[in-house]
Amino acid sequence: MEATSGFYAKMLAMVQLVLLATFARGFTMPPQEIDSLKQFVKRTEGAARISAILDLAEMYQIVDLDSMSYYLKMAADELKQGQHILKARIHLLRGDLIYRKGNYDQALLQLDTARRLYKKSNHNRGIANVSNLQGTIHKHKGNLPLALKYSIQSLEIVLDEGDSTRIPVLYRSIGLLYREMKDFEQMLNYTKRALDYYDTPLLQHNRGGLLMNIGLTYRDLRQYTQALAYLHEALSVASKYNQLGLEALTRYNIGRLHSDRFEVAKGRKFLTEARQGFVKVGWEWGKIICDLQLSKCLLFEQKISLAESLALRSLRQALDLKMAKQTLEGYSLLSKIYYSQHDFEKGFQYKLSAQNFTDSLKHGEIDNWLSALRVQHELEIKESEILLGEHETAVLQTKKANLVLSRNLAIASIVFTLMIILWIINHYRYRNKTLKSTLALKNRELVSRSLQINENQKLINKLEADINKVLSNMAPELRQGLKSLAESLSENSESDKSWDTLKRHFDEVHPNFFKKLNAKFPKLTTNERKLCAYLRLDLSSKEISSLLNVTHRSAQVARYRLKKKMGLDESQDFIRFIQQI
Repeated sequence: MEATSGFYAKMLAMVQLVLLATFARGFTMPPQEIDSLKQFVKRTEGAARISAILDLAEMYQIVDLDSMSYYLKMAADELKQGQHILKARIHLLRGDLIYRKGNYDQALLQLDTARRLYKKSNHNRGIANVSNLQGTIHKHKGNLPLALKYSIQSLEIVLDEGDSTRIPVLYRSIGLLYREMKDFEQMLNYTKRALDYYDTPLLQHNRGGLLMNIGLTYRDLRQYTQALAYLHEALSVASKYNQLGLEALTRYNIGRLHSDRFEVAKGRKFLTEARQGFVKVGWEWGKIICDLQLSKCLLFEQKISLAESLALRSLRQALDLKMAKQTLEGYSLLSKIYYSQHDFEKGFQYKLSAQNFTDSLKHGEIDNWLSALRVQHELEIKESEILLGEHETAVLQTKKANLVLSRNLAIASIVFTLMIILWIINHYRYRNKTLKSTLALKNRELVSRSLQINENQKLINKLEADINKVLSNMAPELRQGLKSLAESLSENSESDKSWDTLKRHFDEVHPNFFKKLNAKFPKLTTNERKLCAYLRLDLSSKEISSLLNVTHRSAQVARYRLKKKMGLDESQDFIRFIQQI
């Protein structure tokens, strides 16, 4: 549930930030006003002409970035020396254009230039516009504190100027930032201030989004009665102004709130209505989040077959749309469904899939970015339709189709590239894991063989000692047989060749180790080289003392002297140093 909550909260924030950015830079006009402005550009000259060209660029900032770029270049080409305000506006709109194309850092550089030029001309409104857009960009970059700083800076300027049009928009924007930062008290403070401004006929239709935000915040504060009251008021506003997308989203939030409180029948009713609304506006992600919640309701009502079917469909669609959080929620939900039916094998498979999917997300946020890109595209188009009005809807449909095609091609290219990268990463990860396992196994074989040789040598030495002891107490005529046996044991002793055997196997596993060691430290004795080899194998002090036939204390002293002989500081990790040779 928490994953879905984060998704639609960010989605709503994106809807409203698009709206805020549009308010801050002025409303986009219908086509007849665009044509009128084009005629004005043709018959005028000088600063007035450049200003009109920039107005045209600003009108195209949502629906046609290529046209926006064209008019910005035209204005820049005609700009004369000393026209600081017009030059600042060109940098501001250029920053907006670059931001919309996804290059945030370059956009911020343009905005820094615009700010300097506006400051030189003491143009406070321009500085407020720059700060507002900088806040929006830092919000999309994930730096919420910096986004908040710039948004408050913009608010302070418009409050000084008494700009009643932009004050509520900035209150609303700051409220959204506080909500994402989990500061719900400040969120309610700023959003309710904004709500006070939205009683005018011009802005009443925008009250719905604010009311829903307040309702969701009260839900997060577990004040469910107040949450439902604000959500129902938001639904009333959305229905009154025929805002189908907002109406569907509000119904979804009401349904989810009821289902979370185990009021399953009420929850299912609102979720079903919300799904129908999402179908009408063509928001695929809306259908998915509704289906996941409906599947949870069906599971609670023990309608397992229907819950399973709906969850499987939702998971497949979430994967197709690259909705990371909904994909994870689908895996987890299916795991619960199968566990509830004692199908532990399938339940475990989906639980494992959820874990693997979570692990894959830790290696990069590309799926989240793809999801955000798709949602941002949907919301920009829907919000631009509301702002442009009914007269421009026909023009937008063609532009929207082109945007959908180009962004889908970009998404497909990114997904394909991502799949190749993930395959390469997994291939090398598996290869490295296999090599490490093989190396560890050979190391243990070396240790086992060395210890066995050492034990055999100890046994031979003991037998020699026992035989010599017996020989000293035997009659001369009986000594010859045992003496031959003692000589045979001495001849077959592995004391001289045990180290050569170990060194040969060690060189197979760790080639060039002794070559590098001798190059760095040519004065090491044989026993010191042996000690280095045992440390390279990461043997314990007990194992090393056994292989060197010394006491544990003597092994520690030998290790200390070797470290000192190599010129290492006491603070240095000796084991790590040896293993890096």
